[in-house]
Amino acid sequence: MRIGIATKNGTQGGIMHELLTPLFGDVKVYDEAAMANGDFAHSNVHLMIIDYSDESIMEMECVLDMIDADEPKTVLSERNLHPLPHDERLAWRKRIVDQVACLLPDLVGEINTSKTAIHGHDVWVIGSSTGGPDSLDRFLSALPRLPISLIIAQHMASDAGLLALQRLLNNRQSNWMVEMATDGMQLRVGHAYVVPRDTAVSIEGERICTRGLQLPDQPSPSINSNLRSLRRSSSGGIGVVILTGLGDDGTAALKEIKHKTITVLAQAAAECAARSMPDSARAAGVVDESDNAAGLAKRIGKHYGVGVL
Repeated sequence: MRIGIATKNGTQGGIMHELLTPLFGDVKVYDEAAMANGDFAHSNVHLMIIDYSDESIMEMECVLDMIDADEPKTVLSERNLHPLPHDERLAWRKRIVDQVACLLPDLVGEINTSKTAIHGHDVWVIGSSTGGPDSLDRFLSALPRLPISLIIAQHMASDAGLLALQRLLNNRQSNWMVEMATDGMQLRVGHAYVVPRDTAVSIEGERICTRGLQLPDQPSPSINSNLRSLRRSSSGGIGVVILTGLGDDGTAALKEIKHKTITVLAQAAAECAARSMPDSARAAGVVDESDNAAGLAKRIGKHYGVGVL
C-alpha cells in the first residue's frame, strides 16, 4: 500500500513518516516544493494524508484539487505531533489506520499488524563489568542477527575506554554494528548501543534519548539506572543479560522489573572473570537461566526461532 503525506512542516512530516512506515512500508512525504512543482498532483499513492496542523496548506490549489478528486483517497490530520508524548503519537497512528481501513477495505491486508510494527521491537540490555570486553566479544560473535536492538552497559573508567570497546567489538565480529549511544539517534534492529559513562538512556518512539546521571561512588554507566529507564520507556519487550563483573549492579532494578521482562539470563560463574555480579542476581532469584556467553547468545536466538541449542 502506498501512502502519501502532504505537509508544509518538515519536522511533522518526519514524525509521520517514522510512525507510518513500519505499518505501510511505502510512505512518501510531499513538502511544499513537491506540491508546487507538480510531483504531488501526479502522485500514485492509494491514500494522501493532508497535514492540516498548518492551516495555510488549504490555500494551495493543488491540495484542494486533490481533496475534491475521487482518487487518491484523502485524510485530514490536524494534530501537531511534535509536542506529543509517544503514547499519544501511537494513538494518532491508530486513528489513521482505522481511517485507512475504512476508506480502502480491499487493501487492509497489506497493513503490517505484527507486534514489532505496532509496538516496537524488543530491546535487550547487556550489563557487564570486570572481564566484560572478552565476554561481550564471545556473546556478540555467537549472537545471530535478530530483529532486536542491544543496549550495552559496561562499567568503564572513562569514555575513551568505552570508545575502545566499541572499536574492539566491531573489529572482532560482524553480526552486530556497535555504536556509542547519542541523544536522538534512531534505534535500529541489528545494532548494539554502548551507554556512555554518567548516562541513562531511554527510548522515545524509535529514537534513543540520553540524560546525564552521576551517582557518586557507584560504577558507571549504572546498569540499575538504565534498566529502570528503559523499562519505563520502551514500547517493545525488554530482555536482560548479566555478564561477568564485581559487585551487584543490576540486581536491585531486576527485583523491581523482573515480572515485566522477556527473560533474564546470567553468565555461568565458571566462565566469569569476576562472578559476584551474576551471582548476586542469581541469589536474588531474578535469573531464569545461566550459561556461558556463547550459550546465552544461542538461547536468545532460539527465543526468536533462530538456531537450536
